[in-house]
Amino acid sequence: MGRRYRPTGVYGGAVLIVRAIDADVRADARRAAADLGWSSVLTGPVEVVEVPGDHNGIIRPPAVTAVGRVIEQAIAGATTRANRARTADPGA
Repeated sequence: MGRRYRPTGVYGGAVLIVRAIDADVRADARRAAADLGWSSVLTGPVEVVEVPGDHNGIIRPPAVTAVGRVIEQAIAGATTRANRARTADPGA
């Protein structure tokens, strides 16, 4: 199903891509790109973080721990930025 999915719009918000570094990158140019081809539908900032494991393995122990840390840090960073913005402009 995933191979047939074609996004129909463009997203302008910040995006975190968690990429498996042991991924089998075939001749598919989208998968070979650092952002896995997502830049074609993204206009906002994109952060790519690589974690050990393959595509399926990063959702199972022990690799899922690294993925959890990456997501936790991204949420903490976004929360900090939002709080700073709110403090800088209390009327927003």
